[in-house]
Amino acid sequence: MKKLIPIISLLFVCIAFVTCRHEPDQDSAGCGEATSIDEMKEWIFFKTGTYWIYQEETTGELDTMTVVTSAEGIHEGTNYRWFSYDVISSRDGWKYYWWFSESYSNDCPSTEHCYCNKVLCSKSRPGDFFGEDIMFTFPLFEGNWMGLWGGGDGGVSTLLDLNDTLQILVSPLSVKNAIFHIDHSVCDDWAPSDYSIAKNYGIVKKSIPSLAENWSLKAAYIIQ
Repeated sequence: MKKLIPIISLLFVCIAFVTCRHEPDQDSAGCGEATSIDEMKEWIFFKTGTYWIYQEETTGELDTMTVVTSAEGIHEGTNYRWFSYDVISSRDGWKYYWWFSESYSNDCPSTEHCYCNKVLCSKSRPGDFFGEDIMFTFPLFEGNWMGLWGGGDGGVSTLLDLNDTLQILVSPLSVKNAIFHIDHSVCDDWAPSDYSIAKNYGIVKKSIPSLAENWSLKAAYIIQ
């Protein structure tokens, strides 16, 4: 019996070790950039009065995108957070409705042990509506999944060089971390588009290969 005591003690220690083992959480480095909702908002949520001025690199045409409404809160009777905002294009009058709900992100694909949040966008104007789908998923990391309007295969994110991308701007921006290139997101007449987004500035570049258009951010007034 005395010989069994050390064995039994060792067994309890092993059980305790397994039970108390710390699993990676959503804040671990392996989850990517912007692991919490507050960090995500720094990349993708903007308040009323924000505007961005983009220029097409070949024609020189300008397009001012203005946030005309914005809101955020917690769904009644739950702890689920949400936010939304409307952006109007001066070039063609399209309205882009961006929204996030924590309750809608439960089935979001991501890496193991990392929570995932989906940000959606719809495009409309009087008499016309192009539907909505997932535009970005957070955390942002190399190879994470993106939505694609109208079904399709979605896309993936690819890291871009920060300094090269920021050279497109009139004034230098104090942007930390990386800028992410989003392949095959769609937000222009069903045409596959490539986006570059920056923390605290949102979309800084948009390319639409099928239309041979490349839009770059030239000026911005940001309210977050």
